[in-house]
Amino acid sequence: MKRIVRSFVPGKARYYVWQNGAKFYYYLLDARDRVQGKVDPSMPSRSQAFIYGFAGNDLRNHFNIAGQTFTVYFKELGHIQPNYSILEIGSGIGRMALALTKYLEAEGRYVGMDIVPDGIAWCQQHITPEHPNFQFQLINIYNKMYNPKGQGQAADYHFPFETATFDFVFLVSVFTHMLPAELGNYLSEIARLLKPGGRCLITYFLLNEDSRQLIEAGKNPIPMEYRTAEYWARNKHVPEEAIAFDEAQIRGLYAKYGLRIEDPIRYGIWSGRTGVSDWQDIVVAVKD
Repeated sequence: MKRIVRSFVPGKARYYVWQNGAKFYYYLLDARDRVQGKVDPSMPSRSQAFIYGFAGNDLRNHFNIAGQTFTVYFKELGHIQPNYSILEIGSGIGRMALALTKYLEAEGRYVGMDIVPDGIAWCQQHITPEHPNFQFQLINIYNKMYNPKGQGQAADYHFPFETATFDFVFLVSVFTHMLPAELGNYLSEIARLLKPGGRCLITYFLLNEDSRQLIEAGKNPIPMEYRTAEYWARNKHVPEEAIAFDEAQIRGLYAKYGLRIEDPIRYGIWSGRTGVSDWQDIVVAVKD
């Protein structure tokens, strides 16, 4: 399908045609699943999960693997405890939240926030009733890729929590879809929301000497063909589809907001690196 879209659709509209066509395809598969009695009520449908990049035949397996993998990271790198207050920005359709329901105790608290209304609604209906200490809130801001009807702007959004509220904040595949001013504001807010000594775990596409060389050599699975002084992106017309930032720039922002990066950064395979297992680059930092 992608090849056909590239051949007949102008570049500016190509992404939207592909997205809508693929989502319609998954609607058809959802209908087939209902007819065949293959619907899993504890999992989102394919068309609901598609916007988050996963809609294959075994959603449960994908959710389990992703959730379990990152829960290990949260324990080992984020030093989370069962009674922690945790904020996930970009909670999506509950991949991480479902895994954390098996770890957090009743004294613990999880808040998931996302800009996609359908994802928040699904989590509120399927997770919160059984786990009332897991709450989900919509961030009604504009994003060309994920929330084109959003009203606010990420570059000046203020998270509705008191300063020093959370022990741990994490974002998985969020800053890979945000523009520079938006990222900077979110990072300043994360620093504000963390308790002293609290930690954050955030994934990125980071540009440094090694990743740039791999990209220039064509080793990267994600082409970053649109390049500006502030970022490299996969899609000129919808840069939020996939964005890479200079590592030195990101380190500077962390220092500016009092977040101390714990080296080494765990680099992923997105740029063509070998011998690593993660897809994106993982940065862990402590609020001083």
